[in-house]
Amino acid sequence: SMDISSIQNALQLVGKFNRQSKDCGVRLGFLVKFLQEISEGHFKYEVEFSTHDLVEQYIRPAVKQQQCRFVDLIPPHHVGPASIFVSHRWQGSFSELITTLCKHLNFGEDAEAANNFLWLDVFAVNQNTGTLANKVDVDSFEETLRQTSITLFKLDEQGTALRRVWCLYELWKTFVHRGAETLQVMSYDVEWTRLKEVFYGVDVEAAEAFHQSDKETILSDIKADIGFQNFNELLRDALVDSTSRQAQAADVNDENARIDAQLTSSTMLCEAGRYEEGEQAAREALLVAEGAKGPEALKLIGRCLNQMSNLLKEQGKFQEAIPHQERAVAVGREVLGEEHPTVASRLISLADMTSAEGRYLDARLAYEQAIDILLRVHGEEHMHVALGLNSLANLLDAHGQYEEALGQAKRALLIREKLYQEFHPELAESLQTLGVIYHHLQDNGAGQECLERSINVFSKTLGPAHPKTVKVRESFKT
Repeated sequence: SMDISSIQNALQLVGKFNRQSKDCGVRLGFLVKFLQEISEGHFKYEVEFSTHDLVEQYIRPAVKQQQCRFVDLIPPHHVGPASIFVSHRWQGSFSELITTLCKHLNFGEDAEAANNFLWLDVFAVNQNTGTLANKVDVDSFEETLRQTSITLFKLDEQGTALRRVWCLYELWKTFVHRGAETLQVMSYDVEWTRLKEVFYGVDVEAAEAFHQSDKETILSDIKADIGFQNFNELLRDALVDSTSRQAQAADVNDENARIDAQLTSSTMLCEAGRYEEGEQAAREALLVAEGAKGPEALKLIGRCLNQMSNLLKEQGKFQEAIPHQERAVAVGREVLGEEHPTVASRLISLADMTSAEGRYLDARLAYEQAIDILLRVHGEEHMHVALGLNSLANLLDAHGQYEEALGQAKRALLIREKLYQEFHPELAESLQTLGVIYHHLQDNGAGQECLERSINVFSKTLGPAHPKTVKVRESFKT
């Protein structure tokens, strides 16, 4: 006969096993301890183990006998209604996921952070595949998303998570049920140069899935519901906004980290065509840099000046931009030396500004000097060489030297076609330059074709409403 305590235990187990999906949140404090324990125990000899490894080697064996969820094996006070839905890819590092969540939620600084309840699929979903319980849990994803208040999305260096169809499903349902403002992208580990490429590559139609049927169903639902273009726009905005949020949250005591975060935010705002906000972020970074001490301070000031004047240039404020860019070049020469490629890139920007102000000789000299440095350092096939050649082509075109302009523009396009896939904004810029030159040479067929391709590429990588896309479309009419 069963005694009272074992009946109570059995009832408690039934209660645990019958939790609603939304009640399967796990306390962040527990996740931190759990990571520490398995890193020192089960995964002691593996420096990096993925979330997939964790499920296969640890979670599935643990839940097999009782056919339960992993949360059912966790002490009940660590499990509760989730307020945060975590979206991530299983191939990513599990320790990196938990570390990033800690950083984002301010674990260690904020005493309350440990008490956040997070809905994490590997713990909350019954991992006994092929069982009814597993199907029920997977089917309740949408309801869980609806009942949590924010979605934290872990972005990796390559932007791979944005090509996983189940991650996109979770982001889509976040947009639909709670609004885009409840999505927070965690992009801490992604360098700004990589982040730009991830931004250009946002394309829901390029999603991949383990089961082709999942991909077909989810994509056709997204298309019917909010449309691919709209979805891509929301995703690009979320990427940009995440960098602004991270800049605001950067450590006040770490000047370098603050400036880096502000410049990343400024760069991404610029990519999104939000030039005034980008300029503001660059000004804030410059303010911090001007007050910085130590050997790196001058280098940081140069970076901030360069970023700020480029944003002024995008807004057509050339007279205001030129003195800042001249100072950025001077600082670069002082800190890095005359022949440094960074100095050459800054010279190209300065020449763009003086060219816009009609100073042909100054601009031409600066372009040729910059291209010369870059060719010596990098050789022909480099993005900055192409940038210099394309800018020089624009200058020559503006001064009626169409044949020479055409030669430089074609050379730039050739380099960019080798460097980039079919869709990249720098390709679109080259096509735009060529289109204009062909029109000036009265070859309207070739001009038309280049401008149409340019619009198509800008549209796909930056969005149809982006200032750069709009500008080419406008030039079409003239």
